[in-house]
Formats: sequence, structure tokens, C-alpha cells
Amino acid sequence: MENIDMFNLTVSEILGQCYKNFPHETDFDYRQVAHQVSQYYDKSDYQENRVMFEGICRDTMSWLYQADYLWTRFPVHSERATMNATGIRLSPKGLEALSSMPDSLTQKKPVGDILQGGVKETGKIAALEAVKFILSEGVKIYSQP
Repeated sequence: MENIDMFNLTVSEILGQCYKNFPHETDFDYRQVAHQVSQYYDKSDYQENRVMFEGICRDTMSWLYQADYLWTRFPVHSERATMNATGIRLSPKGLEALSSMPDSLTQKKPVGDILQGGVKETGKIAALEAVKFILSEGVKIYSQP
């Protein structure tokens, strides 16, 4: 269980939900996001590492906000006691990255459509590929004048 994979799968869950609910705000409970991400792993991994999963969810939300993929009406905190984030929606950068259609992915639809199904519909490999694409698109969007 690598932290980078957990980060990428958490990005998938958070951005997928925001894309699904766009343009409305989305509220997140980190325990619920951690549980969704844990579906990609063995049940015992989640039970043994629940606090770590929740911490990665908090830190990922904070990173997505700081990297300007998300806008929020309320501050995003990554302190251990924080269990939720409210008033979250995609920023223009996040929406543009999720609306992109990657040639490399097997499914020929916007990457946001791939992620919005969550764990039940998105396989681990597809989610990881999609997130890598989104983050590279975000860098391109961010570096444009």
C-alpha cells in the first residue's frame, strides 16, 4: 500500500464527486472518503490503517485546494481533528482538467465521466491512469499565460 497510490485514488474520489455534482457545492466527510478509497484494498488494510487513510484524505483535500483544483466557501484544514470539508466545488482549472478527453485511456469520454462513478464503476488501474492525466493537465493549464 503506497501513499502515492492512496493519494491518487483519493484524488479520484474527491474530484469525481465534485464533477458529478458540478456546479453545486459538495460536502465531504473524510471518514466516508477513506472508506471509499479503502474499497480498492483488502478489508484488513483499512481496519489496520483507518487513521492513516483518513489523514491522507484530509491532506489530499488540502493539496487539491492549494493546487487550485478546488474552490471552497470555507477554509480547508488538514489538522487531525478535522473530519469534514464543506462548500467544495471544482475551480475552472479542475473543471477543465476533468473535461479533457485523454487519448491514452481506453474509455473515450471526458476523464471526469470516468471518475464520477466512484469505486463501484472505476477500477483501480483506470482511476490511477485518470488521475495521472488530470494532474498533468492541471500543470499544463496552470503554466499557460
